[in-house]
Amino acid sequence: GMGSWPIEIQATECPVGDYTIEYAFIDLNSEDSNKYNKKLQISGQSRPITSVEIKLQDGNWYSMFISGDQSDGVYPDSDGHWMSPPGVLHSMDEAVDLKITCAGSSEVIYEYGFIPNNMLCKYQDANCVRVFGQAQCPPMQNAMFE
Repeated sequence: GMGSWPIEIQATECPVGDYTIEYAFIDLNSEDSNKYNKKLQISGQSRPITSVEIKLQDGNWYSMFISGDQSDGVYPDSDGHWMSPPGVLHSMDEAVDLKITCAGSSEVIYEYGFIPNNMLCKYQDANCVRVFGQAQCPPMQNAMFE
């Protein structure tokens, strides 16, 4: 029929053991044409990341978005990396803080003092060294999503 059916999705914990979340800034430009518009790759989490904010030296928090989620078509690729709004990340040499929320929990994870240049990798670099954070996703509070 033409009707719709309710769908429920349940978050499931991935078995990541005692490992903390890993981070890397990914440089997609071979010519370094836009050196401050890098993507943040987050891996090793036990559940999907639902939001990421980045705090810069100006003291402000900026919401990041998953590439491909912009409706304006500026970033059409959807590779699952997180991007800051254009022009926000002015220096790859200044420390940034991250505020992260995982699916199934309203508790926020804070990671402090990352230097983006210390965790910069070229796209698909097999020798990329990711930075381990201090945190894991907190325990699930609500496992059901609609």
